Amino acid sequence: MYSRKPYAPEDCALPVPPPGCTATKRSVPARRADARPILGLLVRGPFATLAFGMKTLLLGLGIAASCLLSVPASAAGELHVRWRSGPPPPLHPTLVYADYKGQSLPVVSVSGETPQVEVDGKYKGIAGRKARFTPLRGSTFAPGMIEMKAMQAGSRRTDLVLMFSDGSNVSGGTINARSDFSATVVPSQDYKDCYVAIVFYDQAFVEERTDTHNAFVQFEKIKDLVGGKENTITLNFGYLEPRQDLQLGYFPLFFTNGVEIRSNQCELTAQFFRRIELIRHEAILKAYCEKNTATASAKLEPYLRVPVLFPNKEVLVSAPATTRVSFMVDADGKVESLQFEEALPAAVSSVLTRTLNGWLFLPRIKAGRPERTLVKVPVVLRTDTPAD
Repeated sequence: MYSRKPYAPEDCALPVPPPGCTATKRSVPARRADARPILGLLVRGPFATLAFGMKTLLLGLGIAASCLLSVPASAAGELHVRWRSGPPPPLHPTLVYADYKGQSLPVVSVSGETPQVEVDGKYKGIAGRKARFTPLRGSTFAPGMIEMKAMQAGSRRTDLVLMFSDGSNVSGGTINARSDFSATVVPSQDYKDCYVAIVFYDQAFVEERTDTHNAFVQFEKIKDLVGGKENTITLNFGYLEPRQDLQLGYFPLFFTNGVEIRSNQCELTAQFFRRIELIRHEAILKAYCEKNTATASAKLEPYLRVPVLFPNKEVLVSAPATTRVSFMVDADGKVESLQFEEALPAAVSSVLTRTLNGWLFLPRIKAGRPERTLVKVPVVLRTDTPAD
């Protein structure tokens, strides 16, 4: 069984349904004053003609259609959004926690669209419009990996429009509304008890044009995945119609037994969650500096040490069992000028550099001012001792 223990909490509650969105469970959505088709596209359908005295009634279907969900990629593995703040962020194995009767418990399974937590050996569903889910940084991914070959999502609504020969028209209401997600994936091995959590977010957040992610999540049970071959996933869920000022992006998180499976979309998820960490860090740092003013002094204190995640054990075969790393922690509590005290294989040093650059600290305070600090730490790469 894989570990479901969270590594570090984050301020990122994901609601269901989304704020500012119309979301239904395969039913007609309640119209709101600010609800509009994303593209403003109304396609008039075929008409049936009925005569009513002096006025002719034309019955037609108006399709308010929009591919409102997008990813910054032309293909599942090609990201066009670049990380804009320093080195690439560390990967983020995600655990999703839910509130259940005052307890924060990990989601371990999904039944249909309902996420479940385990209480006294029994699964309990988390449902309702007030449900909130919190993604936490896990310590590891499940073994293996998923390659996403293709992925798309969209939302579609069909309205009935009553149009008269004099040019007037009357809305006949919505007769069908739904959102869809489809993907073709190739897992490296078989996976059982699988589900997907699709996180929708404002793309402006990842692109650093806003500090508000406007994120929400949709859970869906999926079939067991067969390793080494293409698996097609097709999902239908409630209609999503976000505010007109939002451009929704999305990424799927695949899980087996409650633990995330690494995929070639992890670079995008790393960007999203790193933005949340850095925004949270700014608030923590501000409060810390306001507390330590004037003549106050305080020692350097790490509060987010991201675990090192190597893609496989083979990259460590030619690496030493332990090594030492030195770096500076700047006045903002971020790592810079990282150096290794001995030569390491490129595959090892690149992972260590990316991971350690993601650590966050409360900086050393001297006479009320934060200062840069030199840090040297040992890193254990292998716990085994090679035979002579």
